[in-house]
Amino acid sequence: MIFALAHGINPAFVTALVVGLIAAEVRRRSDSIWPGVLVHVVNNLVGQLIALAVL
Repeated sequence: MIFALAHGINPAFVTALVVGLIAAEVRRRSDSIWPGVLVHVVNNLVGQLIALAVL
């Protein structure tokens, strides 16, 4: 929830909430923040690729 709120109340809120929950679970299971960082990077990369494809 904190991850999503840090991104602000906007159209990305729901996506940020889901990615934050996934990253938190990955961190819990792996006992490392780095897999969660990778989840965040992949999410941002996919979003950027979609944005470029739409342009």
